[in-house]
Amino acid sequence: MGQGKPQGRRLVFGFWGISLLSIVWTILLALDLVPVLRGDYGWRWPYAKPDAPERLLPLVGVASLTLLWGLSTFRRQSTLWLLAGAFVATPMISLASIYVVEPDVHFELYARTISPGATGWHYAATDIDDLQSTLERWPEFMDSYEDASSHMTTSPPGLPLAYYAAIETLGDHDWLSDEIAPGLRADQCHNDRVVGWSLYEGYSDAELTAAWLGMLMPLWAGFVVFPLYWLGVRLFSETAARAAALWWPLVPSTAMFAPNPTPLYALLGLVTIGLLYEGLRRNQRLWLVGSGMAMSVATFMHFTPAPIIFLAGVYTLGYYWRHRTERSLSVVWPVKQGLWFGLGLVTIWLVYFGVSGVTPFSILQQSFESHLALKRPYVPWLWLHLNDFFMFTGWGLALLALAGVWRTSLRFCQPEQLGDGDVLVISATITLIVMDISGTTQGESGRIWLFMSPFVLLAAAAYVAGRPNIGARDLYSTTSITLSQVIILVVMVGFLRVMGSGLHKPPEKPPSLSNAPQTEVLAANAVFGDVLVLESFAGHIVPAPGEDQPTLALWLNWRSTGQLDAPYYLAFLPVAPDGQAVPPAVVVQPFDGDYPVTCWLPGSGAIKDKYEIPLSVADVEGDWWVSLALVNGRTGEQLTVVDALGNEDTQVGIGPIRLRAQEDLLLR
Repeated sequence: MGQGKPQGRRLVFGFWGISLLSIVWTILLALDLVPVLRGDYGWRWPYAKPDAPERLLPLVGVASLTLLWGLSTFRRQSTLWLLAGAFVATPMISLASIYVVEPDVHFELYARTISPGATGWHYAATDIDDLQSTLERWPEFMDSYEDASSHMTTSPPGLPLAYYAAIETLGDHDWLSDEIAPGLRADQCHNDRVVGWSLYEGYSDAELTAAWLGMLMPLWAGFVVFPLYWLGVRLFSETAARAAALWWPLVPSTAMFAPNPTPLYALLGLVTIGLLYEGLRRNQRLWLVGSGMAMSVATFMHFTPAPIIFLAGVYTLGYYWRHRTERSLSVVWPVKQGLWFGLGLVTIWLVYFGVSGVTPFSILQQSFESHLALKRPYVPWLWLHLNDFFMFTGWGLALLALAGVWRTSLRFCQPEQLGDGDVLVISATITLIVMDISGTTQGESGRIWLFMSPFVLLAAAAYVAGRPNIGARDLYSTTSITLSQVIILVVMVGFLRVMGSGLHKPPEKPPSLSNAPQTEVLAANAVFGDVLVLESFAGHIVPAPGEDQPTLALWLNWRSTGQLDAPYYLAFLPVAPDGQAVPPAVVVQPFDGDYPVTCWLPGSGAIKDKYEIPLSVADVEGDWWVSLALVNGRTGEQLTVVDALGNEDTQVGIGPIRLRAQEDLLLR
């Protein structure tokens, strides 16, 4: 007992030393004194000082509350409240991180979800017209996104199919998408792919609403705390499990890459190892098959978490090595366990093969052809990949985990002194080393390897919980580690720009006119589609000098009372004084497509635009009229219009419009 307190004090000093190193690292990063910390040799995370430092305050506040909540619940040994706090903190910290770079968090999550560059899976799902045909040619489908989405060029069918299933389900329950879609359409009302006014068909209400599957990724990330805690309890201790769960929301990679689905890979990776452990411990096949099925789902979503299969194999061998004598396990025992795991692993892929005739190997080949084409230099990235991974996990926690690995390795040759958790620490370390030296990762390991971060947290927590004088009631002595993790998170969010969408908000107001009409403004009061009100108009005919065609100049003044779901074109057909139409009709997008009618909202205010309609006749004397219709460019449908007298039609007449002498006009 006499040596316990000095050892405990040395340990606390060690925690403060690690914390100090972490803070020094954050200073170097914040001042960009060592750019190589952000990467090199083909990939470097962009650096930028905060545009609005005050927007860091919500992140500082939520992360600090997470720290205080963790300390409070640790002292009260309140596991349920700690897990609830960690679960809530995960999406809150992620949203606060987005707020630092974009105050409109909803828009940024939405834009990243539908962007082909930031994610790509929702983007691809909207391209699926014939599901069966797409499944049968999935490698070609992947390759077709070479210029649009690097994520899709390496993606198995799982994630696009999840969005596709959401689209189909929402299509059958349009009461929900009818409520949600308009706001999403308004956020990208000028995006051709979303509203479809030129090259694309536009998104349906169901396709827009399905974006919420990705927009809720910060919430899905919160569920990781539950299998993380469960695995920690089973393999280490209650104290270690609660510490790991507390740290999960503070992992920079968890917070900074939403709505990238990497937290789902971490979730399924933990479930895989948790079920595997139960299967090995109980020697029951069902657990092993279930473990394999969890990884089958994960690899069907993406090949990124495939190294968990290797981790599962190494852990099985380590478990066998540790228990072979006490449980009298035969030499073929680990092979049998692997076969049951493998049975679960192939389940989803067998179903897919039966439906499509496509093997996972052909998809994997296509994925590698796209992924390895980056050709990053091998030797420098042996260090840079680890640096990136530890940076986005948190250097303080990474150093604690490395201390735990060192402690475990010292008694590696004495199986009786190892616990099942120690075997997992060694297995995860071997897996990480193999991942690094394999050369299969081509940068961005901080994001891609997030599925390994929970094992780093467990190793760090196990090291802390297993040291002298660190118990369930006084783990708050490690406050410095958690505090340094908060600082790392805030600095990385503040100074690194790791994710964007490439999409922009639409204009809040319509473009302003450079000139006003020089003739009398006449009332129109025509209502198109119960939404767009043509309040008034003005116009005149400009005579043509020489052999040029005369032009009908027309100013339209609109007001919107709602939102249209399609970017209707304005179709103008001149009508001569004798009542005969004078083709050709002029069909245009308002404001040259910069502000299509899908952007015309009640908040747009007065919407004023000018159009010039060439007339194909020389004699322009008399009262001319214009037949105005709003036409859906995809379907040819004309929007119903009710004129000032209450007559309903698909067009409305605007006039009379007369010739004005050229010298009387101040047109530019």
